[in-house]
Amino acid sequence: MQHCIIDPHKTRLHSSLMLPTEEGHHVFELFDAELAHEWEMYPQPHLNKLVTDLILLNLKVNITVFEIKNRSPNTI
Repeated sequence: MQHCIIDPHKTRLHSSLMLPTEEGHHVFELFDAELAHEWEMYPQPHLNKLVTDLILLNLKVNITVFEIKNRSPNTI
């Protein structure tokens, strides 16, 4: 299976700047490994003057915006 498209390309990402939390890295790696090539993944994109953690886009299916929180079960 081909991996999803990542913009900027995964080799150009500065992981500590793009997804600064451990949870963000886990989510990013999960989507990178599991999504088909029809999907596009945009880490830390600027969207209407805001910066969210991750956007997944498939023009045939939908767009999903993720804000990944660093929480433990004890703080919820």
